Amino acid sequence: MKNFDYTASLTRLQTHVDNMKSMLEHAITFQEVEGRKEDRKGRPFLNGLEAKRSLIRSQHLIYELHEFVKEEFLFYGINPVNIYPPLCKSKPEITMTGTFKRKDQDVCVVPNKIPNKSELINWGPLRNSNTRSIYGSEKEEKILATNVRSQLSSINKNIDTLFERMISESLNLHDKYPKLVLGELYLIPIYEYDDTKMKSNKVEFKSTLTNI
Repeated sequence: MKNFDYTASLTRLQTHVDNMKSMLEHAITFQEVEGRKEDRKGRPFLNGLEAKRSLIRSQHLIYELHEFVKEEFLFYGINPVNIYPPLCKSKPEITMTGTFKRKDQDVCVVPNKIPNKSELINWGPLRNSNTRSIYGSEKEEKILATNVRSQLSSINKNIDTLFERMISESLNLHDKYPKLVLGELYLIPIYEYDDTKMKSNKVEFKSTLTNI
């Protein structure tokens, strides 16, 4: 395993953040997402705000950060066969079962040399659902999981939800697997994009500094 190289990691991160910025501002300015000027139902985007929302729903924006996490694992010596989803892929995601619910994890390193021991989930709300864990509790606790999040606008309006999800997701897994290594990458702008200006296809930022 290589020693941490701050400059190299920061350079990779900056590349993906620049890609996100480019995609986002293209959608706002040209009302276009992935070469389309209409949504999946064929309805034209009325303005940059609608195009921006469509881009976010497409997940292509946030996948830039997913790819960064995978590149970091590879750079620091993780075998690519242990990384899920693989580089440049969005599937398969690893489903982990915590105390309260099952959830797909954004990027995982799975110790494939440890055998799977399929296990009936006999705890929490899934106790009587006849659902099984493919890996079993012993192996799931040894998975390295990373959650990736972003909030580019309306941060104050969503602050309760942001904190609740951030806390509940980690609690769900750590309550069941106390030794689990769980990471979180969260992208929050220092200055938010101004949604009102997007309606006129303009890229502008709010003047208020985000309370990081």
